[in-house]
Order: sequence, then structure tokens, then C-alpha cells
Amino acid sequence: NERRFALRAAWKAVRQALNAARLCKNDLPHIHRERGVLFAMEGKGRAARRALEKSLKIAGKQGARYERAQTLCVMGQIGREMHWSDADQLLAEGEAQRRDMAINDGKLRDQLVFKEGVSPSLVDRFESVLEFGRRITAALSLDTVFSETKDATLRLLRGEVCHLLVITATEPKICI
Repeated sequence: NERRFALRAAWKAVRQALNAARLCKNDLPHIHRERGVLFAMEGKGRAARRALEKSLKIAGKQGARYERAQTLCVMGQIGREMHWSDADQLLAEGEAQRRDMAINDGKLRDQLVFKEGVSPSLVDRFESVLEFGRRITAALSLDTVFSETKDATLRLLRGEVCHLLVITATEPKICI
């Protein structure tokens, strides 16, 4: 019963994340990876595989190498449980990609920022900044401005918690 409740809550979170991903598409590989995990937990191997492959495809289009490596590792782990023939290969490839990124992290960051200039992920994030900016400037009340600012901060910076500190002439106030 607790497991069923937890799965239902997890699926709700995935649906909410998919709705929110319309603004910030950078999250799609992670969301589809989580969908794959949930399908696997429900014993739906084919659906899990499709969701994980979708995560890989989107990560590839975005140039999100870390998300791709993470998905490959999850595919390998789930694949072992589901007896997929390529499970060990997927896991090994994901781990190799993670190792490669850890070794070359500084070099990779320099290449992306200074040589190529713009990645699909950066373009996507810029579109999200514009959309959140529109929502904040269109807000009609201070509470709505705070709410939209908090939402934008959490989504764009991929934070878990956001606190806004409002400084007035009399006293600071924390808005949660």
C-alpha cells in the first residue's frame, strides 16, 4: 500500500515536471529517465526501455553528455534486472562516459564556452530566461512577482529550495 502510494506520488511529480519542461527543455532527459525508472519499478520493461531511449535521444540532441551518461548507467542497471542482452554494455558505456567527463571536465568546459560559443542547452536556457522574464514583468501583484521569481530561480538554476529576501526600510523579510 505504501509502495503504491509512493509510485502514485512519483508519477504525479513526473507529470508536473513534464508540464514544467515546456519552458525549460533541459530537464527532459532527466524526466524521461525517471519515467523509465518508474516503469521498471512497475515491471513494465518495454515501456521503461522506450522512456530511457527517449531520454538518450533528447540528451543527444541537446548535447547533454552528462545526462546521456547517467541514462546509459540507469539503462544498464535496469537492464540487468530486466535481463536485457545489452545491459552490461550500456552500463559500461555510461560509466566510461562519466569517467571521461570527470577527467576532461575543465577542458570540456573551456571548449564549450570559448570555442563553440553556443550549445543547444544554452539556447534552450536563454529561451527559458526570456519566458520567465515575461512572466515576472506581467505579474500584477507583489506576491505574484515573488512567486514567478522563485519559480524561475528554481527552474533555471536547478535548485531545490529558494528563499527570497525582501529588504525594506524597516526590516528584512524572508519570503518562502
